[in-house]
Amino acid sequence: MHFSVTFYVVLIAILLSVVIGASILKTLLKSSKKAGNYVLKGSLVTPAERSFLGCLESVVSPDIRVFVKVRLADLFEVERNLDRSMRQSAFNKINSKHIDFVLCRADDLFPILAIELDDKTHEREDRRKRDGFLDEMFAASTLPLIRFKVQRTYQSEAIAQRLNEAMS
Repeated sequence: MHFSVTFYVVLIAILLSVVIGASILKTLLKSSKKAGNYVLKGSLVTPAERSFLGCLESVVSPDIRVFVKVRLADLFEVERNLDRSMRQSAFNKINSKHIDFVLCRADDLFPILAIELDDKTHEREDRRKRDGFLDEMFAASTLPLIRFKVQRTYQSEAIAQRLNEAMS
C-alpha cells in the first residue's frame, strides 16, 4: 500500500495539532491553580482546628452555624465618632486578625459566641499582647469569647458544657 505525500502532510499536521493542543491544555490546567502571584493554600484550618471543629459541630444545635477564621473586621466596626486617622488606625488593628470559630444563629447569622484555640504560639510575647487585645475587645462587647487549649483529642461533653456556660 502506497500513501501519497498529502496523506503524510495531513498526518503530520494532525499530530502537531494534538501535541500543541495538549501543551496548551497542560498550561491552562497549571495556571488555573495559580492566580497571578498567588497559589491556593489548601485547607482553611490546621489539623488541630479541624479536629476541634468536628467535635464542635457535633455538639451545637441545628439552629446554630459554625464559621471558621472570621476576620475581626467582619465582626466589629470602628466607632464612627473618631477622626479619620484614628478610625483608620483602629481599623488596621482588626483588619488582618481573625477569630478561629464564630457561632451564629442560623436564622439571621447573628454572632452569639466566639472561640479561640490556643496552641503553643500563644505563649509568645506578641501573641500574648494580641490575646490581651482580643480579651479586652470582646469583654467590652456583647459577644462572649471563650478559649480552648489545643489538645490531641477533645471531649464533646466538655466542649458542650463550656458552650452552655458561655451562652447562658
